[in-house]
Amino acid sequence: MSTPGGWTAPGQSPAHPGVPPGPAAPAGPPGPAPQPPVAPAPPHTLNAPTGPHGWQQPRPVTYQPGVVPFRPLGLGDIYGAAFKIIKGNPASTVGAALVIALLALIPSTPFGLWVARQGSGDFLDPEAPLGESTATDAVFVTGGQLIPTIAGSLATVALAGFIAYVTGQAVLGRKVKLPETWRGTRPHLLRVIGVSLLVALLVFAVAAAFLVPGVVLIIAGGTSGDDTLLGVGLVLLLGLGLLLVPTLLFLWTRFAFVGPAIVLEGVGIGRSLTRSWRLTRFSGFWRILGIRVLTTMLVSTVAQILVLPVTLALTAATIAGGFSAEALVTMQVVISALVTLISAAATTPVTATVDTLLYVDQRFRAEALDVRLIQAVEGRAPLPWHPALDPHRRTA
Repeated sequence: MSTPGGWTAPGQSPAHPGVPPGPAAPAGPPGPAPQPPVAPAPPHTLNAPTGPHGWQQPRPVTYQPGVVPFRPLGLGDIYGAAFKIIKGNPASTVGAALVIALLALIPSTPFGLWVARQGSGDFLDPEAPLGESTATDAVFVTGGQLIPTIAGSLATVALAGFIAYVTGQAVLGRKVKLPETWRGTRPHLLRVIGVSLLVALLVFAVAAAFLVPGVVLIIAGGTSGDDTLLGVGLVLLLGLGLLLVPTLLFLWTRFAFVGPAIVLEGVGIGRSLTRSWRLTRFSGFWRILGIRVLTTMLVSTVAQILVLPVTLALTAATIAGGFSAEALVTMQVVISALVTLISAAATTPVTATVDTLLYVDQRFRAEALDVRLIQAVEGRAPLPWHPALDPHRRTA
């Protein structure tokens, strides 16, 4: 029956006007109460951290088919990857450095020695009096020393292109031998050398603009005997020289990626300059500058340690042979060539590898290159640069 409040007795239907109540339903056997539906277990991954309710939370996956993980890199990642690349590709890094430097120094060193010997070399002799030919001698000897250095510098520019290719392949997880490195780099070498010469010319023009005014005033003051003009020239030269240092560091950093941009992206000279300028914006400028300065200091120290025994041996040989002007000039040119060779083999592979890794890292941060590489690993996007055609193919 139904109460006035609408409550219905068990087994009866609610009362409706004009509808008689039906018979009560038979009582069934006693049994357990029905259980609520069980929710499905949350997904989990292996070796993932356990959450507060006992289930495991998924851990983000880091792709690393090569020497660096596909994420923004730290200083340890960059240095560790650089030494892995050099250790894993000795022929394409240190071996290429020695070969290229020797090819540049074998003809340039005798030529530099011939130029240096065109002067009398008397200004190197502390007992010789100063004469009118002193300036000419200094120009000849200094020029003879610089010829192997300049040739070696051009060689290291080409070497930086080789190492940019090797580093790009190592990021993709590939090791390349020297023949494949040559095939992959050869189409870009002229552009790499050209853009390096263009940057060097720009740096020289900037340095001249800072230093020439003070030098002109000093020469004018010394010629006319005007001490005031001479003092103004010295102060101007010192002040502009101090301003030149941060300016050169700024340009050195902003054009750091021209070589990797040409080799890995296949762009032209103008495009490589704009790419490097854009990738070294102030969001990453100080980081790039700091790592490059630190790397240069470290490798320069190592190079000096390696060069010191050679320099001491040559100096001792010169002393044993006498202090003739010709012997001193020869020693200067030979030491310059050896320092260039050792620097090319010991420092350029490290600095060029670090520069390319900084280029990759900056594209990780500014252009989401890491995402594109992950998509390429998964087969959903093309690789950002051409992989080695056949890194393990034997060549005749």
